Amino acid sequence: MWLLAVAPAAHAEGEKFAVLHAGAQTFTNVTVISQTRRDVYISHAGGFLNLKVEDLDLETQRALGYAAPAPEPLVESAPSVAESVAERVGLNPDLEHVQIQAVQQFKEHIALIKRLLIPLAAALFLFYLFWCYCSKLICEKAGHAPGFLIWIPVLQMLPLLRAAGLPGWAFLFWLLPISSPVVTVMWFFKICAARGKNAALGLLFFLPVTNIILYLYLAFSGTGEAEESPAPQAGQLVLR
Repeated sequence: MWLLAVAPAAHAEGEKFAVLHAGAQTFTNVTVISQTRRDVYISHAGGFLNLKVEDLDLETQRALGYAAPAPEPLVESAPSVAESVAERVGLNPDLEHVQIQAVQQFKEHIALIKRLLIPLAAALFLFYLFWCYCSKLICEKAGHAPGFLIWIPVLQMLPLLRAAGLPGWAFLFWLLPISSPVVTVMWFFKICAARGKNAALGLLFFLPVTNIILYLYLAFSGTGEAEESPAPQAGQLVLR
């Protein structure tokens, strides 16, 4: 039901309408006799009648001087943040292009990592095998059979300690973070002596690069004792 905001600004008595619609009814030859805030009294082809202003159509109400309030605007619920962002993303071609390009670059980086991962893993595995082989040679040339432990990570330190002349329980101290540096330093000097080299060479283990060179030297060099046969004296026969 519409409530009129104000009374008609000017009375329209005597106003004539050829056709007037009021709700579901239609009247012809209408003449307005009088009007109030809520009612309009008319004469028509069929007699006299009192009509409610709210039953008249908007055009007739305005013609009679009634100011009908404008309908209230429909309040739509505000879109959620996610819907708003999704709408902006979908309507922004530049942002969509950036997203597609970022996804493509990410896929290319993953493919590159996969291509490099297998060769890198293979190189690290070959380096580990070579390092174990060097450790095996050091143990054998120090007079100690390393066994299969020399090929197992961490446990390979056990035959290396024995090759340096350290007891088996030294391996337990090597595993402890507090005593591990002490056992390692002892091994530096003792393994050089066990290989028949000058024990002072163990100082090279403290330096970068030279520690690798020294490890390879202990693995591939001969014993430190020179095996020189005495020179034959005059008059002695040399048997071959």
